[in-house]
This record gives sequence, structure tokens and C-alpha cells, in this order.
Amino acid sequence: MNEGKYTEAITNLHKCSGYSNSRDLLIECLNSFPSSTISVGYYHTVGLKSYGTVVATGGNYDGQCDVSDWKDIVAVSAGYFHTVGLKSDGTVVATGKNNYGQCDVSDWKDIVAVSAGYVHTVGLKADGTVVATGDNKYGQCNVYDWNDIVAVSAGGVHTVGLKSDGTVVATGKNNCGQCDVSGWKNIKTTNG
Repeated sequence: MNEGKYTEAITNLHKCSGYSNSRDLLIECLNSFPSSTISVGYYHTVGLKSYGTVVATGGNYDGQCDVSDWKDIVAVSAGYFHTVGLKSDGTVVATGKNNYGQCDVSDWKDIVAVSAGYVHTVGLKADGTVVATGDNKYGQCNVYDWNDIVAVSAGGVHTVGLKSDGTVVATGKNNCGQCDVSGWKNIKTTNG
């Protein structure tokens, strides 16, 4: 997604957020963001179906595949033993192992993208800021000062964010150089 489309989507989302009775309009706004339609975790696979329902298969050792009752989902992300779903109203649901609080997303609002890592979860807010929950042993959840972000991705024990100017920020364990992105420029988003 280019910066202009992102700005337009954010503007539309802010316009739509005041119309709580206009569910279809809000869904249209949220659908202008890139979304994940399939995602794989450690032993499970998750898929977003038409009309916002979700399917999952694989190891359900900790309930990470318990998504059959999810509705109004616009994006999914599978972590190690947990699964998160972004709802059309900008809230987030999660299921599975919650030993580090990686599923503690019930109070998140105005979210436009989610990413599940090993045992942490990251959410991109409509205002370009980022929230995170779960294991923070290596600082992978230290994203609260990030702004102007247009995309996020949670790794094993690190988190990466794409800024609207095409630069990239990262936090977390850097034992293999996975956070050495400060010199990256002109990185772009894609829609879908």
C-alpha cells in the first residue's frame, strides 16, 4: 500500500469511526488496509474465509485452533501456540496459549493490523502507533514510542515496523542481525 492510500484509509477510518451504526462503511475502510488471509504457526494453519469467518487446522494443543465462532474478522495471524484475529470494528480477539500474556488483547481498540510472534502479539493502531503484549525478555514489545508506522511484523523474539517514509524500525533480540534495519530505505507496503 502506498503512502497516499494509507493516508486515505486512515482518513476514512477516522470519518467512519463516528458512525457505529454503519458497519458496512467501517468494514470498507478497514478492508483498504493490507490484511492477512492465511497464516501459519508452529503446528497450526489459519485461514480467513469470506464474510469474516475463520478456519484452522493442525495441532490444537493449547486451543490455538479454536476459531470456529469468530465473526467479522478482517485479518488473522498465527503465533507459536496462539492465534489472533482483527475484527472489522478495530478490536482484536485471540486464542491459544497465554503463558506470557500474548493473548491479552481484549482491550485493544482502533487496530488496523495484527501480527503474532513466538510468544508476543503486536497491533498497529489507526493513528500509526503500535501496541504489544506478551513476552518482553528481549525488548520485542518495546514499541510504545513508535509512530508513523504503516505495517508491523512480529518475529520470534523481535518486532519490525515500517514507517510511512519507507524506513524501518526494529526492537528485540538481535543475535543474528535481525534488527539491523536502521539503514533500510524505500521499503514499500503491498495491499493484500
